Parts: sequence; C-alpha cells; structure tokens
Amino acid sequence: MTIWHLLLTNLALAALVVVVLDHAARLLTALPPPADAALKGALMGCGAIGAMLLVPAFTGGAMVDLRTVFIAAAGFFFGPLAGIVCTVIAVAVRFGIGGETAYIGAINILLASGAGLSARLLLSRRERPRWELLAFALPLTLTNFLTYFVLPLPSALALFAKTGAPYLTLTFLGALFIGYSIRSIERRRALETSNLIYRAMVEQLPDALNFKDRDGHFVVANAATARLVGAPDVETLIGRTDFDFHPREIAKVYRADEDRLFETREVSRFDQPAVFSDGSAGWLATLKAPLYDEHGTILGLITHNRDVTEDRANAQVKNDFISVVSHELRTPLTSIRGALGLLRSGRLGTFDAKAENLLKIAHLNSDRLIILVNDILDMEKIQSGKLEYAIRPEPLGVIVEQAVAASRGYCPEKTIEVEFINDLEDDIAEIDPDRLHQVLGNLLSNALKFSPNASTVTVRLAAMDGAARISVEDRGPGIPKDFQPRIFNKFEQATSGPTRRSGGTGLGLCIAKSIVEAMGGQIGYETVENVGTTFHLDLPLSQAGDLARDDETTAVSAA
Repeated sequence: MTIWHLLLTNLALAALVVVVLDHAARLLTALPPPADAALKGALMGCGAIGAMLLVPAFTGGAMVDLRTVFIAAAGFFFGPLAGIVCTVIAVAVRFGIGGETAYIGAINILLASGAGLSARLLLSRRERPRWELLAFALPLTLTNFLTYFVLPLPSALALFAKTGAPYLTLTFLGALFIGYSIRSIERRRALETSNLIYRAMVEQLPDALNFKDRDGHFVVANAATARLVGAPDVETLIGRTDFDFHPREIAKVYRADEDRLFETREVSRFDQPAVFSDGSAGWLATLKAPLYDEHGTILGLITHNRDVTEDRANAQVKNDFISVVSHELRTPLTSIRGALGLLRSGRLGTFDAKAENLLKIAHLNSDRLIILVNDILDMEKIQSGKLEYAIRPEPLGVIVEQAVAASRGYCPEKTIEVEFINDLEDDIAEIDPDRLHQVLGNLLSNALKFSPNASTVTVRLAAMDGAARISVEDRGPGIPKDFQPRIFNKFEQATSGPTRRSGGTGLGLCIAKSIVEAMGGQIGYETVENVGTTFHLDLPLSQAGDLARDDETTAVSAA
C-alpha cells in the first residue's frame, strides 16, 4: 500500500473515533467535567495509538501517521486536561514502539499538543470565529512540517520527498474533518439539550400551546391544550382537529381565523369567546403565528391560548367600581366647587387674607378633582365604546383660538405667555369642536405645567401634507427616553409617587390620542431633552371647505 492509502486508513480511524466519542458522550452525561475531559482525552489517545499502529515505520524507525490530529484535537476541543491525558498516552506508546527516532516522535507529539492548546488559548477570549477550524488545522500542519527538520538534513529531505505531500495534505484535511465532526456533535448535543429544556418548559406551561398543520390537524401540543379542549391526553389530540372537540359553530370560527392568517401571513393577537370542556363559557387571549420552512412556505400555525375569563371579569368589576365611584363623586364635587366659587366671589361677604387664601386653595383643588373624575369617566366610555362624538365641519382657527384663550388661567402661579400663530387661514376640518377643545386643553395644560416661569408656549396652526397640523410647543425639560414608548398609555406619567413634579391622572394623553384618532387624525410629538417638547395633531381637512375655496377662486377669476 502507498503512503496515501495508509494515511487514508488513519482518516477512517478518525471517523470511527468520532462515532465512539459521540456514543460515549451520550452514555456518560452525568460525569463531572474533569472526569468527562479525562475520558475524552483517553479516547483521543486511543485514536493516536491506532494511527501509529496502522502505518508501518520507515527505514530507521521513522513513523509518518496522523497521530497529531488526535493529540491536537484533544487539547483544542476538550481543554488542557484532555490534551495532557492524550499526550501522555501517545508519548508512552511511541516510546514503547521504539526505534531510532522515538525521541523525535515524542517531540512531534509534544509540539502537536502545544499547537492545539495554543490555538485554544488564542480563541478563548473572543467569540468563536468562522475560521476557527483553520486556526486549528494550519498550525498543526506547520508543526508536522517543522518536525521533519529535527532529523539530520539529508534524512529530513529524503523523508520529506517521499512522504511530505500526502502527510501534510492529509494532516490538514484530517484536522478539518475531525474538527468539523466534533463541532457538529457539540452543536447537535447542545440543540438536544435545548430542546429538552424547551419541551419541559412547554409541558409545565399552564397556557395551551400547540402547532397545527395547514389542514388544522394538531401536530404538537402540550398537556394544557389537551385539558383545554377536553382530550384525555396529548396522544389523543394529535392528528385530530378542532371539529373533534368543539361545537361545530365555534370550530368553524377557529378555522376561518386560521385560513385568514394563511392568506395574510401575519402574527395575530386577539381575545376570543370560548366554550370549555366542562361546558362553561369564557374568554381566551390568543396568539397565532405562522411557521415557515426554509423556502418561505407556511407549514402551519403556532397557537398560544391563555384563559383570561377571570381576568376579564375582574377588570369589568374594577371598571364598574371606578365608574360608579366617579359618577357618585362628580355631583358633590360640582356642588362643592360651586359653593367655593360663590364664597370667593364676595357675594356672601368678604374674608380676611388668610381665609381668602384657604378658599383659593380649596377652589383650585376642587377643579383638579373634577378634571380627574372626568378623565376617569371619559376613559371608561372610550374603553366601552360609549364616548359620543358630534363631528361636523368647523373652522379650526376659531376652535384653537378659543382653547388658547381658555388656557391662560391654567397656571396662575406662573407668568407664561401663550402665543398663537395661525398660518392656515380659513380652512375647515371635520371635527367634534368640544372634544378637540378638550384635547387642546390637555396639551396646553401639560405645556404650561412643564414650562419654566417667564417662558413662552407656542401654538401653531399650519398645513401639513394635505392635513391641518396643530402644534403645541413648550420650553420644558423634554420627555425622558425611557418614558417615551409609554407616553400614550393609561395611567402613565414620566415621574410617579409622592415626589412627582405635577399632578394628574396619567390619562390625558391616552384620552387625547383616542379622540384624535376617532376624528380621523393622528397625534405625535418631537422632544429634545432640556430644550422642550412639541405635540402635534394632524387632522384631515374637510372636503366642504375645499369646495368652498374652489368656489371663491372661481368667483374671483370670473370677476
């Protein structure tokens, strides 16, 4: 056999060692890390022994085999302990085989072990690069090349001419092969471990999680899904459809939702009514997400269901309580506010300065309480869809000017100027004037609260991409970055607790957003920290207003 054939048998041995290594790792998963590393080092040492025994020695006892691939791989992939164990075994066997070049063989083994450990150290402080295997194979190949020249030069050149090409080529390819095989085993075992963990998590999940194919058959499901649909176990569920477990009308609704998602290819979240296995009615919070293959073809749908029946009932009780309390509070608060206003008017007599100040404080706080109660009631109406709108064509300039005029009494303790710049002339918009006034009042109140004393709040009305834009610009501290994603949520404020700078319910911007969107508009903002914030409302202009301007233009042209 030629040297090429002999070295190829070494590669075949490497494949066998990898298989044994894989099975050993499966059987001995409970070993502590030191014992695991020592065992892997011993297995790689056995591979090195086999490599030495399969290739006969040349004249003078010189041995050319792929032992170094196993030795370097032990240290590079499994750590110093594995490298040391493998090296000791290989050196002992090489001296046991004997020959005039036994010491050179031992040097070759030590250099290969050092190359593997050095490459491991080089790559240990960074993320594993794609060229990792090259960083292992190239130094090892160079090490074997240099080993030739430990021999006397004439002998080195003669041996290199006879074996250099196959030896170095198959060293490099063998290192890549065994490295790729070991990394593949590690990735597969990591994936198996990850799958076991995820499977355990899914099995223990109290929510129903399942995957159905395009025909609606359950392929994978957890125990909670079986309980939800009334199946005795998961095995009974697999291969069946919703029609086997739910009333036909409900199953048809579920199937229609799934067919729609196959068309839209979107992830969908929604609450849906459900009839549970015990016959009781309730609600499920559902998420449905398509699963694709590598070609972008939809394989089926992942579905997550959570029973939110109790949550919805509790939320309804809370909302009902807030609504009742708010309604009950509004009447006495209105009476208190009226009485305080009457006392402050002087019609019932005058008071000394201390009593007058106390009446002023009480009157202002009664106003704040009424605003708070009205905000809560409006939010409750928005959530239930009962907030009424009277949308009609109205001149925006008039509404904004009225809101600006009303705002000048919002913060009497500050000397802040509110300026109004109207660049829109007489354009008409389809709006509810009272609701728009409410939105502007909220924005102006915030602008005044957060602006420093002796500053200016600017309200501007202008055209913007075919719509009317109302901007409210303050000179306040800006909106913190961490608060910006939550700014339009319910009960959200940039600072909370007893130390916050300004009062309020945290509902104003949420209500403003709902009102603006109900009128077909949008609300947004720009903010710069320590410079100020500008909120803007974009409202569609009325076609009636456009037609009126066209008529005026025609009349002027005819004249």
